[in-house]
Amino acid sequence: MQFQELEKQRQINRSLSQEKFSERISAIQECMNAQYKYAELFHGFLGKHNLTGHSDAEAPIISALIKNEIAIYSSLILTIDGLYGSALVLLRSVYEALMIAKFSSLRQRDNLISKWVAGETIYFSNAILKKIIVPDITELTALWEILCKASHATIYSY
Repeated sequence: MQFQELEKQRQINRSLSQEKFSERISAIQECMNAQYKYAELFHGFLGKHNLTGHSDAEAPIISALIKNEIAIYSSLILTIDGLYGSALVLLRSVYEALMIAKFSSLRQRDNLISKWVAGETIYFSNAILKKIIVPDITELTALWEILCKASHATIYSY
């Protein structure tokens, strides 16, 4: 398709999405605003490691929070425009960051936070998903597979 045709379809998609899903879009916007307010509150604890107990994880968590806000906003815009495949690519990094932060905070004996801080490679499936015993991770794994299929040139890359 030519650029003009793609742009025309994007505008049609945007109009239809806003018309049909306005309540859901508003709910997502409210969630994003609430997350921002929560981040503002947490910002006051930066550098107060005696209160948070997460001195090593502070930098990557704050970085992930900011990146996630932008990625979620961008994903919403792309989805409204009918470009949900591209939105999934962005949501993959959001999902990874949330899962790594949660898992490493629960399993502090693992050196996952150290790897994250050092910028080392973390193999998500092996380092996180395969180590979760409870709760059942069927849905978490299914979501991960969907996000990976949208992110890789082949469907077998996860």
